[in-house]
Formats: sequence, structure tokens, C-alpha cells
Amino acid sequence: MLSDIEVLTKPDDTYWTARGYHVPTEPFASVGAGVREGFQLEKVTAIFPRSIVTNLQDGAQVASGKPIELRGIALGGDAGVKSVDYSLDGGKSWRPARLGADYGKYSFRGWSANVTFDTKGPAGVMLRCTNLDGVAQPMQRTWNPAGYMWSSVETRTLDVV
Repeated sequence: MLSDIEVLTKPDDTYWTARGYHVPTEPFASVGAGVREGFQLEKVTAIFPRSIVTNLQDGAQVASGKPIELRGIALGGDAGVKSVDYSLDGGKSWRPARLGADYGKYSFRGWSANVTFDTKGPAGVMLRCTNLDGVAQPMQRTWNPAGYMWSSVETRTLDVV
């Protein structure tokens, strides 16, 4: 909620604008786990695509041989959501999820998919959002010292019983 607007006569020099919201200039703002120096920084000016499962927690039990609905939300970043795909085989193959209503390029967009797990034991579900500019969540983990711009494909592990 917006409560007021302040007009400045010079660039904002408060912590968050001057120093805080900065990320490495590397692709997806990622420099590798634990790396804290030796790279250039730039202001956060973009948002990367992201998708998550919202109806099942990691480790949730699901019944073998019975269809379940996976549901979640996706954000296309700066370009809106083009697609959300899911993988049940560790990223070897991807299937399209159904997309919900599009409320604009900066809005969250719901998605869903009906899946059935036939083999008991742990089962991974991977999600990947692609935006209208063709930018997709990367497979590799993103890392930077400030923790901004988390975007990599995440796996939700389910317990099929």
C-alpha cells in the first residue's frame, strides 16, 4: 500500500538505494556458493522468472496410482509468464502445466497439473517458468552474498505411499 510519495532534488543516497539492493553483474546475479568478493555489482533493475508449488510441502505423502493436482504460482519477472513446465524425471523431460488467468506482466500467475506417481518411494517434482522474453529459470543454483534474485529450478520431493 502506498502511503506517501517523496520527490527528491538529488539521487537517493539512503542505504537501500545507494548500497543495499545490488547484485553481481554475472548471469542470473550468481557468483557461486560462498563467493563474497572479486566481482562487480549493479543495482537490482530486473526480476527473474520463478515458479513454486503451493499446495504440497516438501516430504508430503501422496498415494501411489492415484491422480493428484499440483498447484502453484509463477512470476515471469519483467516480462510476464509465457509458460510453466514440470518434470517428474529429474529434468530429462518437461510437460506444460495449465496456466491460470493473466493479470499483467508483474503479477503472479496460477498454474496447475494433474500427475500420477506409480512407483512408491521418493519422487521429485521440478518446476520451470519461462517468461514472455524467453528467459527461463536456470537449472543451476543461483547464489550471491545478499541472497537477491533467487530463481533456479527447485525440486519438491514427495513421498509416494
